[in-house]
Amino acid sequence: MVVPSYPLALPPTGTPPRSLTVDRVNQAILFSQLRSAELIGPLGAPIDVTLVPNLGDGGWRIRWEFGIIGSLSAQVRADYPEIERVVDAGLMPLTRARVSIDRAAGRLAVAVELPEPGTAVPLNNLPPGAVLVPQGELHPLPADLPDGHYLGVVVSDEALLIDDRVIPTPDAPWRVRAYGHEEPVGVRVFSHHGYSVVDAGPGRPLTLPPLPVVEVEPEQVEVLAPGVWAITMDGDELAEPVPAGPRTVMFRAINVEEL
Repeated sequence: MVVPSYPLALPPTGTPPRSLTVDRVNQAILFSQLRSAELIGPLGAPIDVTLVPNLGDGGWRIRWEFGIIGSLSAQVRADYPEIERVVDAGLMPLTRARVSIDRAAGRLAVAVELPEPGTAVPLNNLPPGAVLVPQGELHPLPADLPDGHYLGVVVSDEALLIDDRVIPTPDAPWRVRAYGHEEPVGVRVFSHHGYSVVDAGPGRPLTLPPLPVVEVEPEQVEVLAPGVWAITMDGDELAEPVPAGPRTVMFRAINVEEL
């Protein structure tokens, strides 16, 4: 039975990937399928791979279209708990790896390229029938979202919908990517420390199967009782400074006749 794949997000455009060195690389498969011209370039050869759960050690086996070419450890897998949502949905995580020549060892090396942990899989889903445009260009989005990766849907000429939240996007240059499609069009949105961007580029749109939705907890805000107020200050501002430099020490005069 063929298990359908689920494309993981690439790092936001212009952001270097987290390069994860693959262990136990199958040299025979790689040498038989890749040409030398593809490998000698400074960036090596990019290939599409799927992450297959390794029941033996709890890590990932790396599957290329021609077979298993290596593995990643259980610790690496634990760094990306969001990918488990893909596996739990009965899908295979699809991502990118890069093959290059390790000249010192005289062998081929493979590295899986993922975004930072927590951003490989979106927190929400696209509506049924929607398509997702590829990543490729970063554009700021005027929205204050909790940190994470979201899917937004273009709903009008001037708005983007993320779940139930409507975000005004007048004259946004990335909106041109939504033109010419009969289906609803989605884009990837990344948010970090209050700054949000849309990552959308040219190319053929793809379809993302739905995943179990993650509930994003709102930030905890301390509510004080009526009539009570509080001030938060740095501890250094409250502490008395340590005296520095010479100091004069005073003693009471003593009459020697009293001794």
